Amino acid sequence: MGDWKQTYLLCGVLVATSIGVGSAWSQPRTPQTAQSSRSSGSAARAARQALATRIEALIADTGPKLDGARIGIYVADSATGQTVYQRDAAQPFSIASVTKVITMAAAVRELGPDYRYQTALLAEEIDADGVIPGDLYLRSRGDPTLDAADLDALISDLKRRGVTRIGGRLIIDGGEFDRATSPPHFDEQPDEQAAFRAPVGAANLERNAFTVMVRAAPEPDQPATVWLEPESRYLVLDSAEVTTKPRGRDQVSIDNRRQGDRLRVSVSGEVRAGRGLMRLRQRVDDPLLYIGETLRRRLRESGLRIRKPARLGAVAPDAEVIAQVDSEPLNVLIHALGKRSDNFVAEVLLKTLAAERGSRAQAARAQGRPVEASWAEGVDVVEGLLRAQVGLRARSFRYSNGSGLFDATAFTPAQVGAVLMWAARDPYVGPELMAALAIAGTDGTLARRLDESPARGRVRAKTGTLAQVSALAGYALAPARPPLAFVIFINDHPRRWRSRQAARDLQDGVAEALVAYLDGQL
Repeated sequence: MGDWKQTYLLCGVLVATSIGVGSAWSQPRTPQTAQSSRSSGSAARAARQALATRIEALIADTGPKLDGARIGIYVADSATGQTVYQRDAAQPFSIASVTKVITMAAAVRELGPDYRYQTALLAEEIDADGVIPGDLYLRSRGDPTLDAADLDALISDLKRRGVTRIGGRLIIDGGEFDRATSPPHFDEQPDEQAAFRAPVGAANLERNAFTVMVRAAPEPDQPATVWLEPESRYLVLDSAEVTTKPRGRDQVSIDNRRQGDRLRVSVSGEVRAGRGLMRLRQRVDDPLLYIGETLRRRLRESGLRIRKPARLGAVAPDAEVIAQVDSEPLNVLIHALGKRSDNFVAEVLLKTLAAERGSRAQAARAQGRPVEASWAEGVDVVEGLLRAQVGLRARSFRYSNGSGLFDATAFTPAQVGAVLMWAARDPYVGPELMAALAIAGTDGTLARRLDESPARGRVRAKTGTLAQVSALAGYALAPARPPLAFVIFINDHPRRWRSRQAARDLQDGVAEALVAYLDGQL
């Protein structure tokens, strides 16, 4: 057993016990008389029936707002696995961003809660004058959170080493991942340039998105000020035709087009006077060029001369690390998935699973070849875990990307419930997953839901939303009782705002009913 598993086995049991997960709920009970056992069983059945009656009434109350929608619900005791309530729990549904629960659980189990991404600068030599005669190499393992401040930290480390000039080029090593940058199914919306569809590379910067900054002029009929961040040779502001108007809605259009090794950006539209600074995030199309040219500019701005443009290539075999930054540990990184539903981090994690646990990738690393991890191999790793650890049958579900974006998933409520119950009982996974999920009425995507309800703070769950999909899955908690694992999927609801709101109201109502059930109030 690895060191992290020994540590987290102990810590996990302690934390699990405190929140009602794991072995504390399977201790032998004192013997009961046959009469008291029958009485207890009757009371439990009555409580389950009362819960079912409450949930069915909530569904009936949605009326025409969810006309034609498919509703699947599964509720179970996370410690015993006993089903508490189910409705169409064996039917497949699109689960949207609830997929991230599976990705998080797999990542924690396979990589360990203390896993960190490392990004390093390497060189073969630094001479007595502080000159790197050859190339400077950037090697990254795919850190999804690397930002401009991290680049500055790397540069500061170089200067502390006495480096004054780079004689060769800046070489970006992207061999950890293959060159496919668009996650599976993301091309179903090919013209969308927003940051939520950002590509994925082995070296990433600012989640592979840049920001179009627009500041309105003080007076109407004057041009607004427009610029791009971060500054880079890769990003070129071709035109900025944004005017300031006295009132009305802001309307800004952005057009991006690739030309050679540049991304040319045109901005047009109108903004109202006095509206403040507008920040519009846009995806880049080449992550490696983006980070390479941004780092090269910052090197030059810091006084470290480097003349030639960055290019792609492999780190020289005898190059040594001269500067390094590490990411936060995995148990912190997954909060971006559970609480903020970060698609980018989810897709990077899936490729990381391939790089670290995929058989082909491990063989390549052992032979000194580029790993070139793929999403397909990441999917294989996750599917293998779902079969071996959770007990799901092969080809009974569909998991195609790490985020659940677009038409990527098909799971039954009972299958996702099985994942939640396995995670809750696993001392490595349960405490980390529970901590990463959004807390009702408190934070993340549930911050404004159930905030004036008895369920506030007692429901930890992952939301999911697509055009005609609304999903909620997680745990309902009570003191001194094992959590209930619950799954609520609503597919094919009408494409209108009130239907989406009705779906969320139904989910919130069911969550409140689960808390009442745990409190013995049904």
